[in-house]
Amino acid sequence: MHKYLLLFLIILFSGCSSNLPVNLYAEKINIFPPTKPHTPEINGVLEIKTFGYIEQIFYDTHTKDKPTTFPNKLSPIEIKTLPPIKDDFNNIVIPKIFKYETKGSGSGFIAAKQNGYYYVITAKHIIMANLTKVLIDGHEGQHVESMKKVDAAILKFKSDKEYPIYKFGEAKFMEDAWIVGFPGSIDKKIRKFTIKGHICSVPKKHEIWFAGGGAHGMSGGILLNNKNEALGVISKLLTTKRYCDNFVCSTPPQFFKFALKVILLKEQIKLLTEKINILKQSKSD
Repeated sequence: MHKYLLLFLIILFSGCSSNLPVNLYAEKINIFPPTKPHTPEINGVLEIKTFGYIEQIFYDTHTKDKPTTFPNKLSPIEIKTLPPIKDDFNNIVIPKIFKYETKGSGSGFIAAKQNGYYYVITAKHIIMANLTKVLIDGHEGQHVESMKKVDAAILKFKSDKEYPIYKFGEAKFMEDAWIVGFPGSIDKKIRKFTIKGHICSVPKKHEIWFAGGGAHGMSGGILLNNKNEALGVISKLLTTKRYCDNFVCSTPPQFFKFALKVILLKEQIKLLTEKINILKQSKSD
């Protein structure tokens, strides 16, 4: 034992460099402070299915020698024929508008409940322009409002089921975080993904960057901290960025929480007005 101690002291104070190998274990070198284990609340993150349609114009040059061909392999749900016109070559063509059914999917999280309705935050880009139907966790929902400057939208639906409601929080640089959402069909099953990472960038603009991975299709899902506070709504996934690997962009709450408060206030005023009108009507009768 004394021999090894003597050898160590000779190497330490001799000023020479040792060729002895030094092993450094990765788990011992961590720039992030140790955190307590945390299981995020994920039951308020719901699957969203959207249904709508797109329209495509087609100029029919049908003749006896050249039959009409459809502009799309999908079967149209409706064809609208317009009056004949002349094309650039002075040929008579018949404009036709083909309407096709479209479907989409994404995620959303519950941010409020009022008068039996749950209010859901999601990404604006999963709400198609010609929306005809939206299902939230199997319940028929409504599109309430889309934000103009950021990728966020507000939906609502009615249900007797009890869901957790997320409070809003503020992201902090380098803190632990989780993203939760539905990345789509895997083995013909829709599965909810929960991924742990950290906040790698909190710019002043309308973006929060999460490093830790992600999957396409999780748009509209939630970015959570270890207090189960909503730090943002998932907007997009990119695979390369300086200082971040496989990172996810989220829109922070300050860009949509005021709009949610206004919506809730308007709904309360509408309900109160209806009650007043009913009382007035009963008194007049």
